Order: sequence, then structure tokens, then C-alpha cells
Amino acid sequence: MKLGLELLAAVELEFRPGDYVELELMLDGHAVPGSVGRDNYELHLLLAPGRRLGATGRLNVINFDWRPWGLNTGARPAWPVHFPKGRGGSLEVRLQSNVVAGETQARAQLVLRAVALCTNRAGATSRAAAEWPLSSATIRLRETAGALYIALPPLPAVPA
Repeated sequence: MKLGLELLAAVELEFRPGDYVELELMLDGHAVPGSVGRDNYELHLLLAPGRRLGATGRLNVINFDWRPWGLNTGARPAWPVHFPKGRGGSLEVRLQSNVVAGETQARAQLVLRAVALCTNRAGATSRAAAEWPLSSATIRLRETAGALYIALPPLPAVPA
């Protein structure tokens, strides 16, 4: 199975040059290899609700050269990383950003999306996605050493 995580705006968010969003998938307190993703904003931008502001698995620079992709779409999608299907343990997302300052602001402004991909033996790929507003009482957040850790609920089931 491959897993990618995306952070979406629940409200309109303002970005200025020098702003960044960094996400990393953590399993039992250890970083999942290849999962770190960072979005560096080099322009002033108002991001509409529902748009992606960060994602795992890639480095993304948002500047004026980015126009062919389209500024209204938000950040690029996650690049899913290999994640053992059925793997137990504590699954969290580490969020570091100078745009989101703490748990209260994160709960009011963000939504987390998980995208899971699975390829069967015949080579066909199936996809499942789930979204969780961070304002939900079922989402656990904790702040440690300048980062916010978001505990993931059960992942979406991917048909085989």
C-alpha cells in the first residue's frame, strides 16, 4: 500500500513570501522514509477553503513560475510513499509551519486528507481517500518542540 497525506484549508488562508508548510508521516515516533513534504511560498496568496496547502512526499515551491499549474488549485498533491498494509502502531503526522501557530489555530483552519493506493497482483491500482476536519473531537493533537503532531484515525480501506 502507498499512503499520502494532504493538508487542506477549512477557511481562507493568507500566505506571504517566506511562509512554509512541512508534513511528515510518523509511525511509532519514527519518520516514515520518503514521507517528508514541504511547501515553500514565495508569493502573496489567498488560498480558498478546500484547497491544498501542503502534502507529504515531495518538495514544492510556489512562486510566479508556477502559473502553468494554476494558483487557484493550491499546493500540488501528495506523493504517496510505501506503507506496509495492515501495519499496526501509532500513526501521526508531524506539522511544522510558520502559517499555523498551534493547536487552536490548526483546529479552526485545517482539514487532513489521507489518500491510500493499493496495486493488486494483476497490476490494477485502487484508491481510497478520507478527510478529517481537525476541529473534530475524534482528532488528537499535541504540540512538542515547535511541531504539531496529529494522530491519524483509522485509514480508509482500499479495495484489493
